[in-house]
Amino acid sequence: MKWHSCIPMLLLLACGDDSCVLLPCPEVEAVQITVATSQGTNPPPGLTANLSSGPAAGISCNVSVCHVFGGPGDYVIRVSATGFTSQDVKVKVTGEAAGCSTCGRVDTQHVSIVLAPTAGD
Repeated sequence: MKWHSCIPMLLLLACGDDSCVLLPCPEVEAVQITVATSQGTNPPPGLTANLSSGPAAGISCNVSVCHVFGGPGDYVIRVSATGFTSQDVKVKVTGEAAGCSTCGRVDTQHVSIVLAPTAGD
């Protein structure tokens, strides 16, 4: 590589303006919830999870595990299954929020819960 091909890169680095580069960051898993039932019905039928409060997050459940994708913060996630009493899961996720020219990071929290049948079942 010739030295003159480096000049544009050096100028870009030397400019030092206050521009912020938003990186295309991948979704990161903030919370993983493993769900069982007190009756041993695994996987729990109709397993779902919804964010009650906390940072914006995407949630998906498969078989007996719910995955919450988001950043650091305090989450309250309501976990439900057909024929079982819903349970609120409160989790504090640590890490660094995404910022200018950085994707940040999260310390994924792993939680296990047991759902009880609804009264009368």
